[in-house]
Amino acid sequence: MPTVILVGCPNVGKSSIVRCISTGTPEVNNYPFTTRGVTVGHVIDKELGLKIQVMDTPGLLDRNIDHRNEIEHLTYATIAHITDAIIVFVMDPTELSGVKTSSIVNQLNVRSYLKSTFGDRDWIDVITKADLISSNIPNSNASASTSTNA
Repeated sequence: MPTVILVGCPNVGKSSIVRCISTGTPEVNNYPFTTRGVTVGHVIDKELGLKIQVMDTPGLLDRNIDHRNEIEHLTYATIAHITDAIIVFVMDPTELSGVKTSSIVNQLNVRSYLKSTFGDRDWIDVITKADLISSNIPNSNASASTSTNA
């Protein structure tokens, strides 16, 4: 069964995506570090006979491997041990996730590290909270339409 692993910094929308697109029911709250374990859900398309496993993982911080906690190591272990999984890097450009943990710079650093470590894997970048971008950028005419809050 194909597997998709959602990864990214804390509070960027990984759990919301898993909850919206799959049978997974991870806890969703508006504060960092809600996810403390891996939550698995499935996307099932009976017409196509397709079943995909979707995994929500704890958020990763932009820090040296020596300073990572057990929860962060769980995310890295999930990626390392499911070698045929598609990695979906989830990024929140609004910085509403928390500048200390999920600034754009921190998110890009985490992405860069993951790409350098798992660059041979299938990879998808996902931008979340697009509906909030125009309201967070002064004098912006940008607009986005979305049917979820992921």
